[in-house]
Amino acid sequence: MRGRGDHWKERGMSTGRLAGKVAIVTGSATGIGAATAIGMAREGADVVINYSRSHAEAEATRDACAALGVRTLLVQGDCSDEAQVKHLVAETV
Repeated sequence: MRGRGDHWKERGMSTGRLAGKVAIVTGSATGIGAATAIGMAREGADVVINYSRSHAEAEATRDACAALGVRTLLVQGDCSDEAQVKHLVAETV
């Protein structure tokens, strides 16, 4: 049996549930973080891509999100450092 959301999943289309929202995704250069950032962009959220060392991969995640029509921002920083977390939030706001 198919649910109501299956049509969107099959086509990779957005339901727009996050339109008008901003998502800060830490560790979003690679792996689960990148998939999360792209998924949020697919749902319409503007995405802040935070990374520590993987600049090239962070750019690839940014490009994938931007291709979905959302605004993106790259912010390098280590989230184990309070000052860098404050910088991340300040850059976002």
